[in-house]
Amino acid sequence: MAVLLVAAGTSGCTWFGGNGEDETQQAKDLYSRAKNSLRSRNYSAALENYRQLEESFPFNRYAQYATIERAYAHYKSHQYDEAIALLDRFITLYPNHPEIDYVYYLKGLCHYNYGRGPLDWILERDRTDKDPKPMEDAFSTFNVLWRNYPDSPYRNDAWLRIVALRNMLAVHEIRIADYYLRRRAYLAVINRCKYILEHYPGAQHTPEALILLAKAYHRTGSPDLARDTLEVLALNYPGTAQKLGSPGQVSQEDRKGWFANLKDLADTVLERLRIKARY
Repeated sequence: MAVLLVAAGTSGCTWFGGNGEDETQQAKDLYSRAKNSLRSRNYSAALENYRQLEESFPFNRYAQYATIERAYAHYKSHQYDEAIALLDRFITLYPNHPEIDYVYYLKGLCHYNYGRGPLDWILERDRTDKDPKPMEDAFSTFNVLWRNYPDSPYRNDAWLRIVALRNMLAVHEIRIADYYLRRRAYLAVINRCKYILEHYPGAQHTPEALILLAKAYHRTGSPDLARDTLEVLALNYPGTAQKLGSPGQVSQEDRKGWFANLKDLADTVLERLRIKARY
């Protein structure tokens, strides 16, 4: 026992965490190697070095940055699930980290680009007929950044993506509303259009949502609600409303022709849904 106590006294710093300066230097060396690999776009080597750093020195300050940059390496390798998992863990562990705004920005980019193939980086393709979940997640993540970090250097770019995503999500809902309209599920059309107006105000294709909403009201026997909807359209989007005439002053004799104009305009809604996202 005496021998063990002497040994513990002479080498205790090794037993209980080792030499702090040596550990810091080792962590720094691993971090530098990983950083160099990342800069040279050797993402597999960078990921391996970051992994070793996090496993060997989990409480070192370099390990925190290693988690962020490891997520970035996964992002650049199009491994979005892995990147998002790391970023979510980082947000949970370090909610007040000085780079937390960048973490949200990178997470938003992962959701924004989720599911994109090699051709999508060359040709812009319409994503509004795909699963909207990645776009919804990107929209909410960028909104967290926009609302909570007003001084972030990533805030302006996040706003541009919010605008693009708002338009794309509105178009997705309009496609569904049009599908229901053609199948005479008018209550579903009304609910979808109200959802667009509530959750994506100011979207580029709000006029189309109002037109479909008016058409659904008309077909459910609610001409007054249809007329009110078109008056909102006329007030906020006069250029579109001109194609329908003046819905606020429609006589019984002209009402039939007015709704015929509404039908013609609504039937061409999908032809106008051609937007280009900001990649």
